[in-house]
Amino acid sequence: MKTPKEYLDDIDFKFKAHVVAKQSRFDISWGRWSHLMNREINQRIADNDPESLRLRYVTVYWILMSQRLELSYRRKWLYKVTMKVLKTESEEVKKIILSEAEPAKIEKFDLAKLIIGSNV
Repeated sequence: MKTPKEYLDDIDFKFKAHVVAKQSRFDISWGRWSHLMNREINQRIADNDPESLRLRYVTVYWILMSQRLELSYRRKWLYKVTMKVLKTESEEVKKIILSEAEPAKIEKFDLAKLIIGSNV
């Protein structure tokens, strides 16, 4: 079973590979990999894994990195401003996950709001 840090490493690796390949977050390879990872994370959360709270934050990190990937692919005129905001947010979430302190509780509703409020 992967640790939250291992999921972060996977997300970062896939993100960099897709940026270099100039692929969208809608590319089949990103979608296939994301689907499998998210199913695994959601199952662990449903099973009350001791790392459930951090795993929810991994999902938030994945969402932010997906948005960054799409911005990188599209290169909108607001690219630099939006990318900077997403990079800052993703780095903060990563710090929360890697910190030894217990993260603030986050619910599925909060994740849904994040996805629906997406600016990409």
